[in-house]
Amino acid sequence: MAPTGDKLAFVEKAFASAFAGVVLGGGMSIRQSEAVDRPPEPCDEVWYRALPADEITDDWSRIPSSELERAQVAFFDAEAFRYYIAPLALSVIRNYDSSSMRVIGTMSGLYPKERAWTHHMNQYALLSPAQRHAIALFLHHAPDLVQLEGEEVKLCERALRDYWLQFLR
Repeated sequence: MAPTGDKLAFVEKAFASAFAGVVLGGGMSIRQSEAVDRPPEPCDEVWYRALPADEITDDWSRIPSSELERAQVAFFDAEAFRYYIAPLALSVIRNYDSSSMRVIGTMSGLYPKERAWTHHMNQYALLSPAQRHAIALFLHHAPDLVQLEGEEVKLCERALRDYWLQFLR
């Protein structure tokens, strides 16, 4: 593993390498996830399909924090999860706020609980071994990189134990 002083750079490099070139493609955009969670009136298919036009969908490293705050991770399909998980995870360690839905959604999205196992496995379906490894590194090192709340430390431990630890090896 990485030396203590280099953990942040180690995790950042793992994400940059594993997720290089990943684009949203036909996946659900952040604003589409927001619309699914809280649909405006009226909501039609043309409007919904046009939402990503104003979003960054071809370079996850350029997505601003303000846009990540809008993400509804629970609604992401596999393409969206693969595209957005890197900037979301990195934002947790770069700009941690325990009350932020960005943080809560990201951490919850990485803990596949039994009652939602199939949903999470569908979200993780397109992740490569290197991408799964980067996520496992994030979960392993996050408690050392930021002052996580007690529940989030447990979440990291349980997420690793129940699924992600196999990708650290």
